[in-house]
Order: sequence, then C-alpha cells, then structure tokens
Amino acid sequence: MGAGSDEGEFLQGVYSIAVASVPMKLSRQPSSKGAVVAAGAGARALGVERSEVRAPISFLCFKPSRSLSIARPNFFVLGAAKCGTTTLHGLLTAHPHICITKEKEPRFFNTDTSYNRGLDRYLRDHFRGAAGFKARGEATPFHLASGRKVRDRIRCDLGKDLRFVVILRDPVKRAWSHYLHRCRAGVETETFERALELEPTRLSAGKPAWTAYFRGPLRPPTACLV
Repeated sequence: MGAGSDEGEFLQGVYSIAVASVPMKLSRQPSSKGAVVAAGAGARALGVERSEVRAPISFLCFKPSRSLSIARPNFFVLGAAKCGTTTLHGLLTAHPHICITKEKEPRFFNTDTSYNRGLDRYLRDHFRGAAGFKARGEATPFHLASGRKVRDRIRCDLGKDLRFVVILRDPVKRAWSHYLHRCRAGVETETFERALELEPTRLSAGKPAWTAYFRGPLRPPTACLV
C-alpha cells in the first residue's frame, strides 16, 4: 500500500488513510484493556476523542438524533478476513459521536445488484437519522482489495472528504485463523498444506478472492483500493 501506480493508490495524498493495528484477542467486556485500545485506535483515526469511548452493549447503531435528514458516510473500515473488523465495528458503536451501520457489511459499492438500486436507497437503508453524528460509516472490509470499480464508485458518489481505517494482521496468523474458520464452517476439508497448494487452482476456477488464504484477501498493489 505504498507508492505505486494509479491502480494501486486510492487518491494518494487526497484521501486520508489511517492504519490501525488492533490486537486480535479482543474482549467486548467493559473491563477489557484490548477493547479500549481497539476502540481508541479506531476513534482517533476518525478524529474523535478516545476518552469518550465506552464498552458497547450491542453491535447496533442505536443512538438518538433529532435530524431526519439522510447524511452520507464519511469513513470506511477496511481489511481482510480474520483481521478484527467485526470486533472494531462493534466497539465503534459505543462512541457517542460515531454512527456505524447496523449491518456490518452493506456491500453496496462492491455488489452490482445493490449498487444498481441507487445511492439513495443505500443512504435510506443505512444512514437515515445519522446527520447529527460527527463520524458516519460502515465496515465492508473487502473494499480494500476490490480494485478500480469500487474505488471509482466511492469517489464518484461520496467525493473526497473521506477517511479509511485499515486493519491488517500478520499474514501467517491470518491465514491459519481463516483456515480454521472455514474448517469449522464445513467448507474446508483439506489439510492446511494441501489447501495452500490448491489455492491457485481454486482461484482460477472462480472461487471468490476473499476465500483464499494468501493470494486473495490482499491482492498485489496494482489491484488494491488503497
């Protein structure tokens, strides 16, 4: 995600990209030091004070607002599978100045069916009553590796005044965690070593990039969103 071609950069020097390093073993309990660290990192990336972060009681964006106008999102949480985006999404709901979508991954910009319904539908479904919040956003992690189509859609529909919180993880630990997750779900039946050997074949056969352990979640820089 350093300097590179235009394809590999998402408005470098124009958009603000914040990389938050978040512990992987985070608790959602009020006494969890890791939760406070994660919430603080996410809040600072969005320009709000860490001291205002509280432990979440739910993963819902359920905060009062007198405004009935529909505001647009001004931040996105990005990352790869098993990097902690779900935990951060839950923690950010606790902040009084942050509204994050009730549905963690709306997948509006990277799903043609949803995108073709129009931006107004997306805003009505996810950001009605959010105008009173300083930070308004969502967490669709795979926008990070979605390439030009998603990049251009976000640029066209939402403009330049955006921030991105990017969560990354040690690639080996991430791959192993992803593998165990898919084994528990019953969709992976091979050994870890064999699954890695089969990865190029699986991807060339049309498997979604996010299902990959090494080659998919973060593509080469020329195809990344940021």
